[in-house]
Amino acid sequence: MADSGSLEELEQMYLDLIQPNKLIQHFPTDMEFVEWLKLGTTDELQWCLKAFEQAELFSHCQLIKQQIDLRG
Repeated sequence: MADSGSLEELEQMYLDLIQPNKLIQHFPTDMEFVEWLKLGTTDELQWCLKAFEQAELFSHCQLIKQQIDLRG
């Protein structure tokens, strides 16, 4: 069984990944962010777009929207 310290660390890592402001820190360039976006489904990209809009990361929203539009 994992100790509470590692569970807290795991929870913090998860929370970091679902916060757009923290997520973008893992991608040094827009191109790397776009490559990551290509791994998602259209539905996932729609949810991603909503989260980035709420975080007011509009330049990233544009990249997400472009990927959605490319899928038709």
